[in-house]
Formats: sequence, structure tokens, C-alpha cells
Amino acid sequence: MNDEPQTRGLTLWLPALFLVLGVILGLQLNFTVPQEYARYTAVCILAALDAIFGAARAELDHNYRNSIFLSGFATNIL
Repeated sequence: MNDEPQTRGLTLWLPALFLVLGVILGLQLNFTVPQEYARYTAVCILAALDAIFGAARAELDHNYRNSIFLSGFATNIL
């Protein structure tokens, strides 16, 4: 028997589960970013979104590689 569809379904739900968990934790914890770091935080968020959307596009094109994702993410933040 081929159990690939069951495994694939789990891998699709896992990021969504952790996203919901992260949002819940973020709302429960009283964490503030100092005003001096607001610009840097915004740039880091944009870099993360750029890397995530780039990885999603690479996955859709069937040429995703984790090393490229991590190096692109680190380069964008720097």
C-alpha cells in the first residue's frame, strides 16, 4: 500500500498548526519591541515574507532546495 497521500496531508497541516500556535502565543505574551528597533523589525518581517514566498514559488516550480531557502533568508536579513 502507498501511504504517501496521508503523509503529504500531514505535512500540509503542520505549518498551519504551528502558525495558529504562534499567533496564540504571540497574543498571550506581553512582548513589546522598543521604538528604536521598529524599522529593523519591519525589514526582518519583509525579508521573512520574501523568503517564504520565494520558497513557495520554487516548490510550485518543483525546484525547491532548503540550502537556497536558508541562504536567501540570511542574505535578505543582512
